[in-house]
Amino acid sequence: MFLIEQSKLIVEGAGATTLAAILSNKLDIAKKNVVLLLSGGNIDVNLISRVINKGLAASYRLIQITVILDDTPGSLNKITKVIGENEANILDLKHNRNDVYLDIGQSKVSFDLEVKGKEHINSLLNEISKSGYEVFVNE
Repeated sequence: MFLIEQSKLIVEGAGATTLAAILSNKLDIAKKNVVLLLSGGNIDVNLISRVINKGLAASYRLIQITVILDDTPGSLNKITKVIGENEANILDLKHNRNDVYLDIGQSKVSFDLEVKGKEHINSLLNEISKSGYEVFVNE
């Protein structure tokens, strides 16, 4: 993810081990000239997608939450309005009325959200809760 964002390079996992060694801070390279050899582009497009999504989640720019709603007309509109007003971008959602752990008259909605960092996540979760919703962060 670091190479993609910082250098616009796609490198297979084994080809990026030199960078991983440097980023681990376990090598004494202070005041030394260091050259990293990056190699290989043999990486599947689906794997690149997973690397990117995992990197975004690890850097608090992608989060998945679940909210319990009343299963009434307009409920989905209200929660999406709270999310939008708090400047989170909805990438995907899944609406489930049939979860056996829900009360009759409730639904569960899972959102994949693009966010701006850890503080933004905390603020968003706080605003969702203040709006009267039960919200869970999916790990």
